[in-house]
Order: sequence, then structure tokens, then C-alpha cells
Amino acid sequence: MAQWEGFSVSVRCGSPLGCYQGTILAADGASITLTKPFRNGFPYPKAQVTLKASDIKSLEIISGKKSGGTAHSTVPVVGKKRVPRATVGESLQEQAPAPAPPPPVVNKGKPARSKPIDIQAKNKNNTQAGSYGACGSTPKTRMAGGDKARRKNEACFGSAALEAVNNDFDFEGNLALFDKEALWQQMRPDVVRVAAAREEMAAGGKLRHDQNVLRTTAPDTAPVTIPTALRGARDYVTDSGTRLPSVSAALRGRLWAGLRRTDDETQHTARALFARATADVALKLVGGTRRLDPRNAHQRPLAGAVLGGGPAAAAAVAAARLLRAHGVDTYVVPLDDTCPLVASALSAYRLCGGRVLGPTEPRPAGDLLLLALHDPETSVQHPSTPLALSWAASSRGALVVLEPGADDSGLWDSVLLSARALLVALLPPSLSAVAPRLLLANVAPPAQLFGAVGVAYRSPFGAASVLALHLADDD
Repeated sequence: MAQWEGFSVSVRCGSPLGCYQGTILAADGASITLTKPFRNGFPYPKAQVTLKASDIKSLEIISGKKSGGTAHSTVPVVGKKRVPRATVGESLQEQAPAPAPPPPVVNKGKPARSKPIDIQAKNKNNTQAGSYGACGSTPKTRMAGGDKARRKNEACFGSAALEAVNNDFDFEGNLALFDKEALWQQMRPDVVRVAAAREEMAAGGKLRHDQNVLRTTAPDTAPVTIPTALRGARDYVTDSGTRLPSVSAALRGRLWAGLRRTDDETQHTARALFARATADVALKLVGGTRRLDPRNAHQRPLAGAVLGGGPAAAAAVAAARLLRAHGVDTYVVPLDDTCPLVASALSAYRLCGGRVLGPTEPRPAGDLLLLALHDPETSVQHPSTPLALSWAASSRGALVVLEPGADDSGLWDSVLLSARALLVALLPPSLSAVAPRLLLANVAPPAQLFGAVGVAYRSPFGAASVLALHLADDD
């Protein structure tokens, strides 16, 4: 078998070995060794490969020994148009049977390095497959699409396109081509038609199918009308532009007294709604869902409430009970537990496990403090109110004041300046211009309550339960 050494052969071994191509380095009756092999048209990662005779399906000789050079053969493959590049295995299948091998020639030199077969397909894309090793002639390729594609590329990227690229763009000339007056004349009939439809609708006429113009009414900017003698010094506006006048402390006292004289269900509903609004504001100030997440239980917020007497104090206790239901630790400090409303609210608060501290007991520093020391109905303050106001003004937690009061000592002014929010019900009081954000809670008061004191009232809340009030621009 030594006479076959140096021959370039193609060996088909079938699946999964594939097709090997290379130069015979050694051969015997049991195996054949190829040097510089190719497998399925790609260079083999090793310098040599040994194939068993039992794995070989067919063996074809590509070329014989050539002294001083490498074997290089070109096998033409006839194909149809747009035939993809053929692999070595496919070319060997279409190749005619190889001629008889020439007589062996002794080659004392180094074994020649084998190369893959160069395939020249007779189609528009002539390529050279497997350019590995020594240099070979590369056939001239033609662009897909022929002359049409070549002309298109030359028109886009050739020298003829440089003139258009080098010319400056005429912005003024192109702007002059835009006839703005003609466009406005096209738009103007639509504007005139809409205006005419509005006039016809205002006159009570019927609209045609192409006159889809909705009837618009002016917003109710003054839902509350108060006698001049009972008005406060300032007016407020909501985020939607609704104007609400402030009222005097005497009128607010009459409104709260009238609410107390209503049935028990109306009073209980008003205090529950006031407590719910207070709890909603407090939950936002302590961090909301971010702070009250179950995975953040080691940082539960702490809220306290300092109470006087009256419905606002009872609402503050109910708000503390609601905060506990949301996972907030709370404590309550009642200055006057003799008020029936406060005593009843404290009983319900104790049932949920809330802490009740005495006026002289130490109070922990919390994240939030509810302050309800003023009774809007009687305006009577507890003797411990000044001490509680001075302590609340120095508190580091967020301060929420329910139904704020006023006095000549200036203690309420300092508390109002440091508060984060003021929460009131029924109608807003007249506060100083430097007061913080004022919130009006919807406690669902009956309409007869305002009619009894000479106030024309329509609810300004809409879908909101709490309205943010801002000072009017003319105040």
C-alpha cells in the first residue's frame, strides 16, 4: 500500500463521520492516515486523521503525486441559476468517476499539503470554496442583479452623486414653497362651521349629523354663598378652581352645634368620615405602602394623638384606631376624658389594644402626632392646652392638627407654622396667610344644617373625600 502515499484522496465515511479530504500519509489493509485533512469542506483541527477500513464507504482519488508542488484540482459543477455555494461533499457526489491512478512516483520530499477542491459553479455567483493554505486564483465575482444593480449603486454612491451632496440646501427657497395662507384658508371653514354650530345650539336649534358639538356649561365656581357678616377674611380655591369662602369662628360653632342636635346616625357618620380622612392623611405622612409593607415589619411607624374635648377629639381617637388596623403603633394622651364622645371613643380604642397614657406620663417620640385640642363648638380649652401646644411645637414627628383654634398668646400660630397639614370639616375657617396646607374633609353634612344659618350650600367635593384648599390670588 506504500505506492498510494502522497495521493490526494476524498474518503466518504457516511454518517456521522462525514467526508474527509487530504493527502495519504500511510495506508495498510486496516486503516488509512491522511495529513492536513479537511472534514466536510472545513480544515480538520488536527494535523492527521486515521480512518478505519470498516468506516470507509467510498474512496476517490483527486490527484496523484507531484514533485515540488501541491496538488490543486478544479472540478466544475453544473448547476441552475442562483445555486448556492456547493460544499466539498456535494461536489464529490456530482463528480464523475475518477480515472485510473498513474504509476507511483517516489517523492522523497515532505508530504504535500492538501487543499480543498475549487468549485466553479456555472451561475451568476462564481466563488472559490475552501481557500486554505497556499494562494490560489480567485475567480472574478459578479454582482447579484447584474447591470441593473450596478447602475443603481453607481447612481447612489458614484461620482455623479457628489454634485448633489456638495450643493447647500436652500432653506429659504423651500420654505417659500409652503403656502401658509392657502393652508389657513383650508382650515378656516371648519372653524367657521363649528362657531356657527355653537351659535345655532345656543339659540335652541337642532344639530345635524355632522355637527357633533357638545353643549358646555360654565363650571360651578361658587357653590357656597355666605352672608357678608359671617364671611371670614380670606377665600380659598380648590385644585379645580372652585372658590370657597372662609367663615367666622362664630358661624363654625353654630354649624357644629347644629350637627350635634341632629340624629345620632348623622353625628356618628360625620365623626367616622372625619376620622377616615384623618387616617388617610396620616398614612401618607408615615410612608404609606412603602413603610407599612409586611416585609418591613421591623420599622413599623409610631403615631400619637393628644386630645382635648369635643367631636374633633373623638374623631382623632377613631383615627388612631384606624391606624392600628393598618399596622401602625399608636398611643393616645387624653387631657379630658370626661367628655362623653371622647370616653366612648376611648372604650373602642382600648378594645383594639391601643395604649392610653396619662397627661403626666412620658410620651415616646413618634413619626406622627395628631393634635385635637380645640372644640369648634364651644371654643373652650383645657388648662393643659398651652403646655401640650408647646410640646407639640417641638415634636420631631409630622404634625397634623384637627380643627385648629386661635388665641392671643401666639401658641397656636407656632403650632400651625410647624404643622404638615390642617384638617377641618363643614366650612373652612379664616386662618393666617402663613398657615400650611389646609384640607377640607367631607363629612356628609345635611343640607338643612346650612339652610338654618342662612348659607346656600352645594357640595364642592365631587368624587373626592378630601379637598386641598389654597389661598385665592386676590387675598
